[in-house]
Amino acid sequence: MNRFLSALAASALVLAAVPASARPTSGGRDGGADLAVAVAMTAPAPPQSRTRHLGTVSRDLEEHLTRSDPTTGDGAYFDCYSFDLRAGQQFAVAMFSVDFDAYLSLHAGGECNDEIASDDDGLEGTDPVIEDTIVRSGRYSVAATSLYSGETGLYGLTLIIK
Repeated sequence: MNRFLSALAASALVLAAVPASARPTSGGRDGGADLAVAVAMTAPAPPQSRTRHLGTVSRDLEEHLTRSDPTTGDGAYFDCYSFDLRAGQQFAVAMFSVDFDAYLSLHAGGECNDEIASDDDGLEGTDPVIEDTIVRSGRYSVAATSLYSGETGLYGLTLIIK
């Protein structure tokens, strides 16, 4: 029984016992079983954003977009990276992939939810780059994602902080 309940929980099904007196009757039929089972589908909880903090130094990363990553509003998987910059610092972040059309967005703050810049094809081919001089010290984040929904695969990310 416990395995059955665990399987139901994993499938996002909700079961509820409904007294026979609360069910509508059909065709003048009365009685029947004391309980009926109502089944309803519930939407699974959306994936939570997981931010990886990169600190204050330049980095090169090799990562994967997977089906277990959180998704953007249009269904594209993404990874979120945060880093700290001081006013007047120059930075560049670039993304490279042969598996999908890469897309970058820069966000104010440590979560990927307040977009201030984005790029699709700033480098050659389908690879994006964002570069700027920071006016205000603080934590920034970048969402490494694909241009189209549902795409997965290997990518490289380079962060250069001067």
